[in-house]
Amino acid sequence: VCWHSGMIPILALLAGHVSAAPVLELGYCGTKQWIWGYCVGSELSVHAINTGKVKRLENATYAADGTLEDFQLRLVPREHNQDKADGMMVISEMDQRGAHAVLGCGWSSVTMDAATFGRAAKMVMIGYSATSPALSNKELYSYYLRLCTPDTGAAQVMVDVVKKNGWNQFNMLYVESGFASGYKDYVSNLEVERTDHKFAGTYAGLDGTDAVRGNSTRQLALWKPVIDKLVGNGGRVWIICLPESHTEEVLRFLFTLYPHLFGDEFIHAFCEAVNLLPEKIAALTSELNVNLLGSYGVVSGSDTPTWRALRELYTTKTNEDYSEFCACTPEEAAAGACQRLENEEIAQGAGADGAYIEPQFDGVYAFAQAVINIRQAQPGLAISDIRGDLLLNEMLKLTFEGATGLVEFDEYQDNYGTFCVLQVVTPPMGFECVFEFVSVGSLQPLRPLVFKNHTGTKTISGAPDYSPICRPGQKLVDINGLLQCLECEPGSFSNDTAAASEPGGACIMCEPGTAQPLAGQTSCEECPAGSVATERGEPRCSPCPVGTNQSLPRQRQCQRCPLGTYAPEPGHAECRACGESRVTRYPGAAEVEDCVCDAGYYTAVPEVRDSVGLKGICQRCPPGSQCLGPDRTTPGQPAGYYLQNSTEGWEVYKCTSVVTCVASDDIVTRCGPNRDQEILSCAQCMDGYYQVQEDCAKCPSGGSSSLPVVAVILAYLLLMVVTYYICNSPVSRVATAYLSTSVSFGLLLTAVQSLSVLGQLSVTWVSPWSGIMEVLTLFAFDVELLQVECVVKTSPMRRYLMRILVPSVTVMVYICFYAASKAVCPLIKRPVWEWPKTVNSMGQVWQALYITLALVALLPFQCYDHPNGQSSLTKFPQIICGSDDHSGLLVLGVLATLVYGVGFFVACLVANIVAPTKSMELPNFTQYCRFLVYRFRVNRWYWGSVLMVRAFLIALVPIMFPSDANAQVVMLLVVLAVFLAIQCLVLPWKTLLLNVSDTAIMLMLLVIVGVASVFSEQVEGAALDTYTTLILAALVSCFAVVFSVMVAGAAGAIRIAMGWSSVDEQKKKSMEQKLARVPEVFRVLHQLSLAELCQVYQELGDYDQALLRNFVDMVTHELHITASGATKAISRSGSRRLTLTKGDGFAAVQSKLASVSSGRFAAETTVRDSTAGGTDQLAESSSGKGDAEAVGEAQRPGFAEL
Repeated sequence: VCWHSGMIPILALLAGHVSAAPVLELGYCGTKQWIWGYCVGSELSVHAINTGKVKRLENATYAADGTLEDFQLRLVPREHNQDKADGMMVISEMDQRGAHAVLGCGWSSVTMDAATFGRAAKMVMIGYSATSPALSNKELYSYYLRLCTPDTGAAQVMVDVVKKNGWNQFNMLYVESGFASGYKDYVSNLEVERTDHKFAGTYAGLDGTDAVRGNSTRQLALWKPVIDKLVGNGGRVWIICLPESHTEEVLRFLFTLYPHLFGDEFIHAFCEAVNLLPEKIAALTSELNVNLLGSYGVVSGSDTPTWRALRELYTTKTNEDYSEFCACTPEEAAAGACQRLENEEIAQGAGADGAYIEPQFDGVYAFAQAVINIRQAQPGLAISDIRGDLLLNEMLKLTFEGATGLVEFDEYQDNYGTFCVLQVVTPPMGFECVFEFVSVGSLQPLRPLVFKNHTGTKTISGAPDYSPICRPGQKLVDINGLLQCLECEPGSFSNDTAAASEPGGACIMCEPGTAQPLAGQTSCEECPAGSVATERGEPRCSPCPVGTNQSLPRQRQCQRCPLGTYAPEPGHAECRACGESRVTRYPGAAEVEDCVCDAGYYTAVPEVRDSVGLKGICQRCPPGSQCLGPDRTTPGQPAGYYLQNSTEGWEVYKCTSVVTCVASDDIVTRCGPNRDQEILSCAQCMDGYYQVQEDCAKCPSGGSSSLPVVAVILAYLLLMVVTYYICNSPVSRVATAYLSTSVSFGLLLTAVQSLSVLGQLSVTWVSPWSGIMEVLTLFAFDVELLQVECVVKTSPMRRYLMRILVPSVTVMVYICFYAASKAVCPLIKRPVWEWPKTVNSMGQVWQALYITLALVALLPFQCYDHPNGQSSLTKFPQIICGSDDHSGLLVLGVLATLVYGVGFFVACLVANIVAPTKSMELPNFTQYCRFLVYRFRVNRWYWGSVLMVRAFLIALVPIMFPSDANAQVVMLLVVLAVFLAIQCLVLPWKTLLLNVSDTAIMLMLLVIVGVASVFSEQVEGAALDTYTTLILAALVSCFAVVFSVMVAGAAGAIRIAMGWSSVDEQKKKSMEQKLARVPEVFRVLHQLSLAELCQVYQELGDYDQALLRNFVDMVTHELHITASGATKAISRSGSRRLTLTKGDGFAAVQSKLASVSSGRFAAETTVRDSTAGGTDQLAESSSGKGDAEAVGEAQRPGFAEL
């Protein structure tokens, strides 16, 4: 503390040893965190001057004990940091403390900043370790003197060593920081400037930053490639230039990884031996078994008397003799703050070569000598005024023999001094000076050189030949008289040392698929996956261009990325996948933007980016849509489907036809021509158009658009009038020709209605059957065919309401006709309409169209499924099942079903059940229910209700399994087949011809329905033609059978009307012969007992038993034989019984007829005498009146006789 505070004189005064000598303060700028005792030399030098030891000042006064009496030097230390700007702060502080001059600073970077500020403050600075040649610029650093040689001088020494040994090639390894980097530049400049000796250097710099120091991983990554470059050129002379801070670490790295570099064939030179710290390097070489024998080192200074005296003084000191500023405590050394030598080591001279003691002593001596000289020249000058220009000029005049040799400042205010070229002459680190270099002279040998050879250490007169030995990967080339190992060029290699060392040796070119990007290699590298080499001698594997890849190594061509992948950067071994549901627009895609949604997907939510950064999300096209190609913004609409965009995405609806909804790839034109694009499923024509099958036709102009409606209404009214007169003919158990004709027409109507059900199935009909099915919809009260849309704009609700009102309107019209007949018929002299017949006409129409009634009523229940999970009404696809609109239709459908489907059927069923009894109790019951019973045999009077069950089941088919055409077809086949079997079993119709006709129609319907199942699938070509032919043949056969029956019935009616015989004579004789045997058969049977009859019955076959049962049933129902033997005629078809017996006179017959028929008995009554065995009389009333008077008038004598 006293040392630093300047209190030594005060303490000395208190001790009684006060000196009258003035104090001369010398600033010191350095750092202790470097090599050992960096400031030791400064304190040792001040001590030597103050005590007169080592070398005394000229013209100075010394006391008897050697103490300088002219003045006493006092060191004012200040440690600088690594910041260059800290140099300015040093000078400022020294100036404020009154220092006359500054010794330092330690580093060139800090010194430059301090010297710049020193020029402004006129503060003389004496350099002892800053070696940057830039400090020789006296325009910038005019108050800076330097007693250490600039790096250019050391470089000159090293070049002269190379020249002296006759070497023409060397490697230089240096650290890219501090003086070492500059040293390399000076050597390389001298290489160019020297003309007296040709030599070539190969230079490689190491990263010396703190990030690398102490980090073995980074050292391997950054240092090894640099050193490998030098190793590869074959040079055997290595110049190693390292700052002290890196010396041990770099050498350890070299010794460990490259021990062969320190064998007999290599020589090493260290640019600044002062940094080697021989003691530590000796320990390192011993630890790693490295022999540096023959290695050179360069150090400034010489073996002068001053240096020997200074070194002796150094060895007498201990750590305790130095100030706290200079001394390094064990704790500080352990923390890495400084380097410490123990007292024993100091006593042996350790550290004397590494503390810059020589230039520090010469600097302190020059400063003190200049002060002595100034005081002698100007005795009255105050010592405090000795500074600035006065001090600088005096110091520049000095010349003396110092510790570094001759001290003499040149024009740049530098002192080169003397260099000693050291060589290791005894292992491991026995340095001796073998050359001396003086700034004014050249390299002078001092002792023989020592080198390594294969036999051991040998002293020779000259340096051995260290010409390059080319290694594999090189070739020896003579360049301007210099043999140099040049590395094989990239794209080639060599792997033979002998061949490589032969001048002009050639390197081998790399084969295609291999390359060598580096020079000086022993082999070529196979191109890794993702790169190729197309030609021989490729210096590097070319990365596969963007859009290509190569997954295999050692290839010469790249491949385009397949669809769905891309390669955005060169060098892809595998192309990147676009991701799920994405594909590229083309093979060889290079950008991620080339990835688009794959076929079957479309780009949804474009404002959102997916996981790879692409705009939009690939949404799978909904079921039923058609996304054939990639890069779609919307799903495509196939024919027969309708796409609609909603908040939840695209919805797909199935249309009823491929004509109504056309294929659309851009969802712009979704509907067929003239259809409303905004109506769901294109279910409605545009305004001004009406539905024609699957097309929309333009409405006729003017009033002609209403003509179809008017025409149909008129035809409808006319048909109702005709129906009244046709359906109210007399009831007879004998099927007349007229009956056969009318019933055949009814069968045809039923068949057509059954065919219209096929149009309601989920079967896609093709032309021409689609047109036929469209026409058949007229029987389902489809008003679209009447061009109603051209007259009034209708909604699905209105159209359905119009359909279900048709049957009710029919009833209302009949009631109106009935009322109108009361007034009109008398005027035209025609019978007025009777109410029972009017009701019968209503029932006839409803029963004839019962399939249609049921179909219309069930329309709201007939839904078909869409691909999106919703369903629509088959007839009105724009109505979604379950929606509010559908609810309204359901209400109407339920009412219509209850009235038409269930109500009418229940009424008919009840009428059939009570007919046998009610026909006798109610006079007009038979006429009311005529439409139920008049077509069937007496014992099958109930068949009308069975036909209604069949009709209702047929109408139910379209609403069962609405989206499964195959299931619908199977269900319809089952219904038809079951009722066909029952039909064949009971034969309900009055004539065999009608039974055959109905059976044939049912068979043809089965064929048509069976073939229709084919159309539930996509059938094309010859198969379609075959199935079409089958349906056509079935239709033709069906209509041919019905037409034949109708023709036969019409012919019979004509014969009767014309009075022709209904049966020819031959048939009449054959019938009489067969009937003549009947009485005999009855007599035989009458004689048999019941047991015998049962025996005979059991011996018959099943079919014969059935015939017998049918005969008995017919006799029981058609003829009733009383116990008294009287013959009774029965008319079960009318459910009225008339019994006449022998002895009844005309009056009795008239009374019985009147009581039974009340004038309206519409039946044919036959009276036979069973006992007479023949027919006595036949009375027929064809007018339908059953009037007794009419019968009496016609046959009065016969009845009287009976």
